[in-house]
Amino acid sequence: MIELNISKNDENQRLDRYVKKYLNDAPKSLIYKLIRKKNIKVNDSRTSIDYFLKEGDIVKIYLSDETASKYRNQKTYITTGRILDIVYEDENIVLINKPKGISVQPERDGTISLLDVLLENIKFEGTDTFRPAFCNRLDKNTTGIIIAAKNYEALKQINKAIKERAVTKIYCTMVFGKIDKRIEIDGFLKRQDNEKKVTVSKEKKDDSKAIKTIVTPKIGNDSFTEIEVELITGRTHQIRAHLQHIGHPLVGDLKYGGKYKQLSSQFLHAESIGFTKMEGTLDYLNGKSFYAPPPSSYLQLKNELFK
Repeated sequence: MIELNISKNDENQRLDRYVKKYLNDAPKSLIYKLIRKKNIKVNDSRTSIDYFLKEGDIVKIYLSDETASKYRNQKTYITTGRILDIVYEDENIVLINKPKGISVQPERDGTISLLDVLLENIKFEGTDTFRPAFCNRLDKNTTGIIIAAKNYEALKQINKAIKERAVTKIYCTMVFGKIDKRIEIDGFLKRQDNEKKVTVSKEKKDDSKAIKTIVTPKIGNDSFTEIEVELITGRTHQIRAHLQHIGHPLVGDLKYGGKYKQLSSQFLHAESIGFTKMEGTLDYLNGKSFYAPPPSSYLQLKNELFK
């Protein structure tokens, strides 16, 4: 029998979802069956699948340790020896200036991820089902601010705020061609090639999703422009594909038509993030914005393009 004590970091989760996080390799059908047949109890009482857990509850799962271990893939992290570039940190969140060339989430080949570095560097109260997690995504070669939640309540609130567009994300990059005024571009994005690439069209197609991107020029010449980009929607590869679609691919972006000299990737940097309409325990973030300077490699390319 497995006995789990519900902490503040576990509360307000539905019972079936909580158990699924603990028995993360178990099919949902098994979890529903265990609850239905009274093999999962809360405070020694039978309960329903949609019961919301409270701090102090005791969940008992009537499985042997050997059986439970077959359905539990315990997550570990790699010791890296790396130091995080922390922009801001409090008891709920940490904002990190992500370096280039590292994936946010662990990869199957065991390569070090930003999550490994995060778990190694920050103090947090872990539980059987929760550890700090990233709330937004950045491509491997994209640098800049990324948000991590240090507790479950903060994770829920940040994810909700991003979905409701209460988090403003500003990027900077360099593109081919001259852009001399602020433009708002709409379109529809569709995943291609097993989600490794996307395409953008003006008209909606099957399975495509609406996107909106605001582009503001910073400096430029007849050949290149440094721009600020605000994502109104946040789709995979949105900036890269949308800029290619309007004839201004990112400098160095081989996947989306931006080949430049010997560069092997684009230079895209999430330079700032701002919070509005935050609720609950994160309302203190309202009206605050945070900035992360671009890496030296970005500045070197900028100097080359805009001598």
